[in-house]
Amino acid sequence: MRRTSFILSLSLAAAVGVGCDSKDEPAAEAKSAKATVDPEPAKSADEQRERAKTETKEAAEAVRDYAFAEKAEFVAEMKTKLAELQVEIDRLEAKVAAATGEAKADAQSKLDEVRAKWAVAKKKLDAVEAASESNWDAVKADAKQAHDDLEKSFDTTRQWLSDKIEPK
Repeated sequence: MRRTSFILSLSLAAAVGVGCDSKDEPAAEAKSAKATVDPEPAKSADEQRERAKTETKEAAEAVRDYAFAEKAEFVAEMKTKLAELQVEIDRLEAKVAAATGEAKADAQSKLDEVRAKWAVAKKKLDAVEAASESNWDAVKADAKQAHDDLEKSFDTTRQWLSDKIEPK
């Protein structure tokens, strides 16, 4: 029995000793960390700032590369849209050909404007195909703007023709 009490006492003392050591260690670590943290923030903040700048620059380059890498997809999509608009313009042309009088002359004038905008959009798309990485963003924006102008003009002309030639 004495032996069992001795072992229990020894185990209890070891457990209390370990518990006390773990309480003292964080306090000691906090003191040493506080002592070393004061001179380090400027250095680590500068390092973090530099690392963030580098990562931001790399991310921007990756985005630019990715956008330029999409050039073929962009060109294919724009060619498809231009071809679809060409078909629609031809349909409107057929309606105008069937019209008579002053409406026909006005309609032909409006269709000529749409065709001119289509030609501008096609020219901008050709520039996109020849674009380099350095001028990609500007050329792509020009092509998008020309396409948007074409679509707006087409929609306006289609509505005008619908109202004048085939009133509802």
